[in-house]
Amino acid sequence: CDRIVVLPRSTADEYPGRLDKSFPFVQDIIDAGKSVVDADEEEYHLMLTNSDICPTEIFYQYVELKSRSLILKTRPLIINRMTIPEASLNLPASTDGAFQIKHELALNVMEQAREAVNQNQWKKHPGFDCFVIHSSILKRFTFGDMFLGYPQWSSNFVMALKTMSSGRHIVVQSQNSGTYHMGDSRKWKSKGKVDKSFWKLYPRNELEAMKWCPITVEHPRNVYTLQNYINCGKLFQPLAEESVVPALVQPGYEEIYTNNYEGLKNVADKYYQRKIEWLSTYAAR
Repeated sequence: CDRIVVLPRSTADEYPGRLDKSFPFVQDIIDAGKSVVDADEEEYHLMLTNSDICPTEIFYQYVELKSRSLILKTRPLIINRMTIPEASLNLPASTDGAFQIKHELALNVMEQAREAVNQNQWKKHPGFDCFVIHSSILKRFTFGDMFLGYPQWSSNFVMALKTMSSGRHIVVQSQNSGTYHMGDSRKWKSKGKVDKSFWKLYPRNELEAMKWCPITVEHPRNVYTLQNYINCGKLFQPLAEESVVPALVQPGYEEIYTNNYEGLKNVADKYYQRKIEWLSTYAAR
């Protein structure tokens, strides 16, 4: 690492009594990335990806070539990863021991992963976890209080990018020049019976904000997903009755949002009824 930036907050800091785990906020990570750019450098590309996403050996060369294209100044690049099944890897049973032992085990697994990529022993992953965005797009919006770790931050981040960049983006399915992830456990995905008790932590008027979150595919089976949906709704909710412009939009870029709003609304309408049903079933009256 050239530089390490300490993030100013976490979910545990912001929501005591509700969220115990510490997850970072997306906008704080973006701001940290911006902070390492030289002050006199007006144009740059920022890459945002999850910490467990692995680049292939020629990934950065690929992104560098792509970033030189004029089209990436107006459209964000979204790189969908490859997923390497755990069955293709001989993972160590334990990582206990000295640092050098752990380091050697990690190098061995990475070598196995590279071999799996080269032999096409991977599956397509439909989600979004790697973004390359030009600085001219980043300054148009803020992503508020949505945080990593739980749904539906990445899908709604894509909606923000599309709406604030002429309604278009470029999606690339990773191959030997992209990114990969080892396994696909989806630990964030709650299973089994829904525990309704955490809904009582929120007053009805706060839960109502969730209705404005464009994409809500996953059922809010845990308090983290519910909080992210609420934060998302507050971000996309119009600031005034006579306008569609939300807190997401930075001053001076309202027209871009308004011009592309129809595409966002068409997506949001698909998920609206399920949010009404959730509120009717779980929220206190």
